[in-house]
Amino acid sequence: MKALCSLCLLAAAVLPAAAEPLLSFHAVVSEAGKSVTPLCVKVPIMIATECMLEIREVAAARIVRQPELPEDIRRSLSEEGMSLYIPPKRSTDIAITLLPGDARKFAAITKKMRGRQLAILMHGRPIACPFIRAPIPGDSFVIGIYDATPAEIERIVRELQKHSSGSASPTADGPHK
Repeated sequence: MKALCSLCLLAAAVLPAAAEPLLSFHAVVSEAGKSVTPLCVKVPIMIATECMLEIREVAAARIVRQPELPEDIRRSLSEEGMSLYIPPKRSTDIAITLLPGDARKFAAITKKMRGRQLAILMHGRPIACPFIRAPIPGDSFVIGIYDATPAEIERIVRELQKHSSGSASPTADGPHK
C-alpha cells in the first residue's frame, strides 16, 4: 500500500441502496449536519450533508490481516525502554485501491482534510471515520478495522469487490505494495 490510515469502524451491516454511490466521503462537522452513529464509540457524530467525493467503482479491495508483533521484538523494545502502542484488539484491515481519476480526487480531499475527521460511507451507511494525519497521494489506502466480526468485514469487502474492476479473494492476505 502506498499509504496507511488507521480508521475506526462505524457500521456493521452493509446493504446496498440503489440510489447511493458505492463509497462517499464527507467531512465530520460539529453542527448543522446529518447525524450518524459510529459502532466504535456508540455516540452520534455529525457529517456534512455535502458529499466531497462519490465513487461508484473501485480498482480492487481485499482483506489484510495484520500480524502480531513477534515476541522477540516486543522484548527488545521493552528492554530498551521504548513504549509501544498495542491496539485493544488485533486489527483486520481492508485495503482499497481506487481508479486513477478517483485517486487524484481522494488525494486532494485528504490534503484538504489534514488534521480533520473524514467519514467514509458505503451505500449511504458509515463504515469508517478516520482522522486524516497526512495527505494520501497514492491510489491505495487501508482501513484498520477493530470493532467488527470477520463476517462483517468479509461482507464489506465482498460489496466493494462487486463494484471492482480488479479481482481478488475477500480473504487475500499479503504484503502492502
